[in-house]
Amino acid sequence: MLAGNNFFLRGSSLASLALNTLTNSFLTEPGLLLKGMRIREGLTQKELAEMIGTKTHHISEMEHGKRSIGKAMAHKLAKALGVGYRVFL
Repeated sequence: MLAGNNFFLRGSSLASLALNTLTNSFLTEPGLLLKGMRIREGLTQKELAEMIGTKTHHISEMEHGKRSIGKAMAHKLAKALGVGYRVFL
């Protein structure tokens, strides 16, 4: 999706590389996606943790890729953030 915006970056291969790296990170890193969605919803890690019945440090660990997001957790996160659970798997 973002790759279609490369027309703004013609002539700047470094900027294009950075954009592609960022795009690929969001597509492959569930933790980054989780953090972005949480921030988009205006939630703190503590608020999200309370909503889904987990500890704040678990949210932090998931966002930083130190804790995997299993199917049960993906369902809880998806419900709290209003998205499909598969985005976290």
